[in-house]
Amino acid sequence: LTLPYPAIRWLNIILAIFNLIPIPPLDGFWLLKSALSVKLRIKASQFHLIGMVMLFVLIRFDLVEYFFYPVHIMQDIIKYLAGLILG
Repeated sequence: LTLPYPAIRWLNIILAIFNLIPIPPLDGFWLLKSALSVKLRIKASQFHLIGMVMLFVLIRFDLVEYFFYPVHIMQDIIKYLAGLILG
């Protein structure tokens, strides 16, 4: 399997940007949480419990593109790569 370097580079960039969405368990949540006051960190920790469900719902029902357009691009790249792999 030979993938073009620009496609791999873009996939890495898009995944890095996606990872910065401030929803737990993604890294963007931890970055945001570290910038909050102690009082707000406690409230953010409570939000951590529903973050996984929220992320699943956003991805499952294609609501992510309304909040985060590059994810739509990532989906297209993954579909393209899957097409290359699966034929």
